[in-house]
Amino acid sequence: MCADSISSITDRCTKTRAICDNRSLMSGVIVEVSSRTFTIPFECPCCGAAPDSELTVAPSRQGASRVADEVARGVEFPYCRACVAHASAWSDASTTASGVALLGIAAGVVVAAAARLALGLVVIGCAIPLAMAIGASRRARAKAGRGPACASPGAAVSYLGGAGGTRRFTFASPTYTARFAEQNADQLINVSAELRTLVEGHRVARLVVPTPATPVTVVSAPPTLLQWVAKLEAAPGRAARRNTLQRALEVAHDGAERRPLIAAACRLELADLLDEMDERSSLAGRRRQLEAAIAHVRADNLADELRDAVLHELEARLRALD
Repeated sequence: MCADSISSITDRCTKTRAICDNRSLMSGVIVEVSSRTFTIPFECPCCGAAPDSELTVAPSRQGASRVADEVARGVEFPYCRACVAHASAWSDASTTASGVALLGIAAGVVVAAAARLALGLVVIGCAIPLAMAIGASRRARAKAGRGPACASPGAAVSYLGGAGGTRRFTFASPTYTARFAEQNADQLINVSAELRTLVEGHRVARLVVPTPATPVTVVSAPPTLLQWVAKLEAAPGRAARRNTLQRALEVAHDGAERRPLIAAACRLELADLLDEMDERSSLAGRRRQLEAAIAHVRADNLADELRDAVLHELEARLRALD
């Protein structure tokens, strides 16, 4: 009876959390792209400010379960630090509340087994409201950290996963949704009527309220190859670095100019990947780490030239272990 009662309480907690997750996933219009390589607008998805940080958005539970032929991994979105702070606080609130609830349930099981069933249920009954109160308090602090332009107290992006190279997202900001769709117009699939209406409304709004023209007195020279490489090396994170590479490749049409850019970006991507590996592990362990890194790169949002270069280096390191 003790196990049945505790199991019933745990099931109710799990179902409640699942309902909340489903509501959060259905809060925005779904945008689906037909390629694992896509353009990410270089602005904060939450408030629209210039990004000075980034946020890795992991696939949702439902999205991760649908991934069959590629590794489920997060996508780095450019973000501003203020929005990273309140989004992280919102996420930590749920994690902390769940931890307190699970600890209370575990303590209740121990008490029920060692003493009395009724006493164990009392412990569990006290732990769950306490967890809810802690979660509510921390979410309130996260909401207080929002700016007036913020679209969500938590992460403003939901990554719904994908399969066969497709990617599915929802965004809390309608403006960001429209801009993401516009910048990936050639790759959009399964476009809903809601998304078409949103993109059209965004286009009309730009025509009605045009951006004021500003006089330009001096036109600066375009960055040189060395300056582009310096910008890549100075980028604060993966999202900023990939945006810089994209802008550089848009103006570098000659192979002699593109190769040094790809080589510099490849070196930086490899450094990030190798930093995550444990070189002290066994030969079999290093092999598994390299195989996992190769799978990640194949599924990652990288320019084709950069993906090929990074895969070439990782596969060479893997062959060297033979």
